[in-house]
Amino acid sequence: MKKDTKVRRAPTESDVAKLAGVSQSAVSRAYTPGASIAKATRARILKAATSLGFQKNLMAQSLATRRSNIVALAISNLENPFYAQVAKELSERLRDTGRHILLFTTSDDGTSDPELEKVLSYQVDALI
Repeated sequence: MKKDTKVRRAPTESDVAKLAGVSQSAVSRAYTPGASIAKATRARILKAATSLGFQKNLMAQSLATRRSNIVALAISNLENPFYAQVAKELSERLRDTGRHILLFTTSDDGTSDPELEKVLSYQVDALI
């Protein structure tokens, strides 16, 4: 018996557009808050997306918009309860604005500059 080894790819905006009978840009607008799109069209797109198991590719979106909505937090001493509380509070406030936190630990021996350079390579919007 031959085993099916074909890997299925994740559905794309084009797949959703085809199923919903709209353009790819309409699919993009359906996922953009405040974008101009009819309610009925948005509903049709979201229904098609759900049926396909589509999820917006945030990495692709960040390439197009040059915004990742990710803020890096570099902490050298996670054992300090104050820093843990700051990380928790910051994460909650960022989430309320549609952003997320990416936590990095750094050494506290004064050699963190090269580590922070690497953090910036993740294309974060800010570094704290």
